[in-house]
Amino acid sequence: GAVQISAATGSLPTATFSLTAAGPQINTGGVVGAALSVPAVTSLSTGGIASVFGTGFGGPSSYVQVGSADLVSGALPTNFKGICVELSGTYAPIFGLSNTQVNFQVPVVSANSVSVQVVTNCGATNQVASLGVTASIAPAAPEFFYFVQNSNGHNPVAAADAQTNVGIAASTLFPGSGYGPAKPNEYVTVYGTAFGATNPAVAPGVFQPAGAQATGAVQVLLNGQPLPAANVLYVGITPSSPGLYQLDFQVPSGTPSGDLPLVISIGGIQSPAGAYITVQ
Repeated sequence: GAVQISAATGSLPTATFSLTAAGPQINTGGVVGAALSVPAVTSLSTGGIASVFGTGFGGPSSYVQVGSADLVSGALPTNFKGICVELSGTYAPIFGLSNTQVNFQVPVVSANSVSVQVVTNCGATNQVASLGVTASIAPAAPEFFYFVQNSNGHNPVAAADAQTNVGIAASTLFPGSGYGPAKPNEYVTVYGTAFGATNPAVAPGVFQPAGAQATGAVQVLLNGQPLPAANVLYVGITPSSPGLYQLDFQVPSGTPSGDLPLVISIGGIQSPAGAYITVQ
């Protein structure tokens, strides 16, 4: 970080110098779940999408996403624009990056915690790695993605009608978009990440053409009430989207109107409480 040095001699004014360490540096609390929930999801889970924030990563000033030409044997690269994310010796598949952020998929790790480092000039003789930041590893670290991220963490989930793919949100959220609230008995898809292991297993970075169901015990709470098992249709990988998971469920008849809290529990690990879906 920056070291402030002040010196005063006689009647001379105080001089302040700033010495900043060279190379990549990860911010305090800079390794979080990619949905950027509030409070942040700080545990990592194999196959989930996470973000690392810091300075001096060596990337462009604006975020650049991995494109089809950047894939390696059809999979996400672990070295993108000379930058890698290393988890205790294992390089992570990368979705995109800038000089201050890298979005990555958690590789297969078996320890209870890992040291996360950002490496610039990765693979070159002059590569430089940040100091490691310890992150815990959990069987799942579920969180939903959001249409809007509010500072208080009360966020509308990224959702769509499971049959028409029309977005589900308050009609005032995106005026003119055609989005509207969910209705009782409607089939809904909500997107998230880090729902844990699947059957069949899907290697991180790989585009899985078909679905793969989460193996952890699943419970879904809508407005604080557990959904009947018959209403939970699918929890697992979104086909052809590494690290992206989805929950498909039917809104029960008689569900009240409002911005209703939505929580998914995988193996007893719950998603952040601020997520909600609008029902009318």
